[in-house]
Amino acid sequence: NDRVDAFLCAVTPQRNATSLELRVLQSRLFKTTSLNLVKAINIFMKDNNAICGTRHQIGVGNAVVFGVGGTRLKENEIECRDYNKHYIIEVDQSTDFTVVRARIYVYSSINPEVQLTDPGKYSRFFKNIADQLFIEAIQLDPVEMR
Repeated sequence: NDRVDAFLCAVTPQRNATSLELRVLQSRLFKTTSLNLVKAINIFMKDNNAICGTRHQIGVGNAVVFGVGGTRLKENEIECRDYNKHYIIEVDQSTDFTVVRARIYVYSSINPEVQLTDPGKYSRFFKNIADQLFIEAIQLDPVEMR
């Protein structure tokens, strides 16, 4: 069950990861445009009852309650929230591909937010986004991340 799984992640201490390790597990390369990726992310998140916003969307409907979007985000960031997770997703377009970096946080009664460091959670997230586009999410290695 995803709800139980997410809650357990919040109370289970996450492993310490270096900045480079975090960037590697949180980043994927997609051979498509940033516009296609943003659409896929929004569709996937809405299908999973999340509310998303960008820098220029202070909120629509329930998004105001969750404080999604707003000026603290960078131009290339999307913020999404559901009942127990908070996502900050960066989308950077290059000439031939787009790199997406997602930071996933979970809520618990112990800590307001805990950043996930479980590679499996990020792999599933990126697979779901890739499935929306019928393409593959390509994992980057540390050399490419520098």
